[in-house]
Amino acid sequence: MRGMKLLGALLALAALLQGAVSLKIAAFNIQTFGETKMSNATLVSYIVQILSRYDIALVQEVRDSHLTAVGKLLDNLNQWVTVAGS
Repeated sequence: MRGMKLLGALLALAALLQGAVSLKIAAFNIQTFGETKMSNATLVSYIVQILSRYDIALVQEVRDSHLTAVGKLLDNLNQWVTVAGS
């Protein structure tokens, strides 16, 4: 019986928090993402605008063995977030 009360309380708490706490999660296949796409400023701007809408984003099909393009993308995302936050 005690277990049922605890379960009921947890479900009620989850229902209350459901509207208050939300995460936007996304997965994108950018199709062979690497240095070539990062060298296109317009494309980078679009990618940053889209990814910045989400709290957690997964980028698929990364073709960058040294992760330099990923690092540049993260730098661009961090700059965008900083500008938006001020």
